[in-house]
Amino acid sequence: QWNAGALGVRLADLAPAQAPHKARPSLVWASNFMLDPHWVLESIPAVRAADRLIVCQGAWGRVAGDAPGALAAMLAAMASDLAAGSASATLRAGARSGGINTPTAFDSASLTVAEPTPEVKAYGVHHTKALFLVYPTGCRFICLTGNFVPGEYEGGLTQAAWWQDFPRKDAASPRPVPGGFEESFASYVGALASRGLPRRAAADLQAAIAAHDWSSARADFIGSTPGSHRGGAAVRRWGHARLGAVLAGSAGFDPALAGGASSLIAQCSSLGSLTA
Repeated sequence: QWNAGALGVRLADLAPAQAPHKARPSLVWASNFMLDPHWVLESIPAVRAADRLIVCQGAWGRVAGDAPGALAAMLAAMASDLAAGSASATLRAGARSGGINTPTAFDSASLTVAEPTPEVKAYGVHHTKALFLVYPTGCRFICLTGNFVPGEYEGGLTQAAWWQDFPRKDAASPRPVPGGFEESFASYVGALASRGLPRRAAADLQAAIAAHDWSSARADFIGSTPGSHRGGAAVRRWGHARLGAVLAGSAGFDPALAGGASSLIAQCSSLGSLTA
């Protein structure tokens, strides 16, 4: 009903409740700016089936105007939809008791719901649109451009979807490349931890990242975190400055681009939120 398909794919197929061999996801990270809990649980089976669920979103304070109240409402809505699983039981208990650890976070061993925020609200919001799914045999990383709300996937507002599967590390796995996908992803999670993602959730995510072999990644991980970034190295670590650094240093970049023989195409969501 909610997700007939965008760009020829369905979220239900990209993020299944079971991987091959009927295995449920041991961990799911669902990240977005806007997130409708009913829609997410109905449209993304892996979220509903996860043993460990970590949700990050950035719209409570801006859209709802009352971050603590919006978080409590989200917990209650998710609890009413989750049918079974350890996260479900914890969520129901937390929603009933109002067990919110901070104004913008609920954290337990099986469920974390958080809103990473900068020191000053004017310095941006959490906007990352992605899913990280961990199964016993490997993981899947999905990068999207639409919010997790009704209308954006079935209504034509989603312009891109990228995903790739990665195996678990073994004795033959190469060491992580400095500045590569694994290091950049882990660094990004560390930045979220400094902006409100509970440490336990960040540690669980970083352990899952470290357990997988990202050497086959067909893309670069370019994170963007809300906040103020000062100094050359800090500025080049995130967002469009990081993109520029990656393009400038890419050994595989087609030199024909410099002569105008090729085109460089960029897709950008929420263009009005960009700042220099």
